Amino acid sequence: MCKRVVIYARYSPDQQNPASIETQLDLGASFVAERGWKLSGTYVDAGISGASFETRPGLQGCADRGAREPTMSYFALRLTGPRET
Repeated sequence: MCKRVVIYARYSPDQQNPASIETQLDLGASFVAERGWKLSGTYVDAGISGASFETRPGLQGCADRGAREPTMSYFALRLTGPRET
């Protein structure tokens, strides 16, 4: 059985630019293809802070689907957002 995965990509409003999303998706798609997996969806939050789950519709959709399929993100910070110390 072929593993099916989804990719989540995000960029912060104050730290990156929209091209970052395409780079994350391209790298993720290459990673998936190299392993013979099937990419079954992509989710994006463009220019949205990672501080809150509630303000990130892409991550919410990914989480809903992630209950059935593994989720991949190029940077773990894309999922969690910044941490204050």
